[in-house]
Amino acid sequence: MFYIFLITVGGLLNATCGNVTELIIAIFALSSNKIVVVKYSLLGSILSNILLVLGTSLLCGGIANLKVEQKYDRSGIAWLVGMTVFIVVLSEYVVDTIEDASDSWGLSVSFLSIILLLIVGNAAEHAGAIVFAFKNKIDISLAVALGSATQIAMFVVPLCVIIAWIIPINMDLNFNLLETGSLALAIIVTGFTLQDGTSHYMKGVVLLLCYIVIGACFFVQRTPFNNQADVTNITLKPATNAVLSA
Repeated sequence: MFYIFLITVGGLLNATCGNVTELIIAIFALSSNKIVVVKYSLLGSILSNILLVLGTSLLCGGIANLKVEQKYDRSGIAWLVGMTVFIVVLSEYVVDTIEDASDSWGLSVSFLSIILLLIVGNAAEHAGAIVFAFKNKIDISLAVALGSATQIAMFVVPLCVIIAWIIPINMDLNFNLLETGSLALAIIVTGFTLQDGTSHYMKGVVLLLCYIVIGACFFVQRTPFNNQADVTNITLKPATNAVLSA
């Protein structure tokens, strides 16, 4: 029981430190009144954790297991503090340039915020989960991925709504059909994948394929950057036209 408790606490602590990036990005986006970026980045963080991070961990952990004990490194605390300060500086730059990047690259804001921005934002957390999976500590990888997604949904999202209310900025959690369906699909697929309590590299492949399908949907989506845009009118551009224009 104590061993399981330590694994859970370690995974939640790792997830909490990893979620600092998402919270900082969300706060800077709120201060710039970019509600679309906030909503998409938080949704993308949940999808990234339960599909990309967990899927890659299951895939790598199933292919190779490195049974080497991890040594405690006291310098990790100093690195954590230093990188947090560095992330604060970069987050402000990323939020300020995401609209220009969307125009210059020809990519939708939804794809940049949900897929690309969160792949970079979750890089450290993603790497940590993969390292634990390689060391055959899949329980910690699960705690990191699922714990991070839970913290985003239950803590960071409500906190952003409260911060927006204090500023004050009109922010809601009104997501369109694609966004709601993507979240529901990710949860259902993850639940069915983990229901038997075993890990296999093919389960990681299933989660990664689900993430790729969702990413492709947002790639062909064209979302106006206007925060007051009616999300019910957002449509999908045909995939063939998107490929030809790219």
